[in-house]
Amino acid sequence: MKLRLFAMLTLICGSGVTLFGQDLAGTWQGTLNTPAAQLRVVFKINTTPDGKFAGQSFSIDQNPQPIPINAISVQGRTVKWKLDLLGASYEGAFTADGNAINGTMTQGPNPMPLNLSRATPQTRLGHS
Repeated sequence: MKLRLFAMLTLICGSGVTLFGQDLAGTWQGTLNTPAAQLRVVFKINTTPDGKFAGQSFSIDQNPQPIPINAISVQGRTVKWKLDLLGASYEGAFTADGNAINGTMTQGPNPMPLNLSRATPQTRLGHS
């Protein structure tokens, strides 16, 4: 009986870690407050057939052209990616419910807070 309970707890806890990794796929959006302006940004992330992440970013107030996201990683609740074309990076942490990421966008020496929320059909900005 104890072994069965331990096996079930291991399965449940193990799947919770996997869920955070899988939860990154989707559309994330937020507003970046720069010294010059407030910019609405959208990040579209998907899972490739080999289980890795790939994505594109959009600064919908500046340029509608997608910018590739590089080196996307999830370790526990920590999310990181780079935007090589912009010389920028993002690091954040999933909230407890997995529907937001609180973090910082850094471009050059300038870190800026950027909190993201998972877009829904009702809240999605600019791109569907």
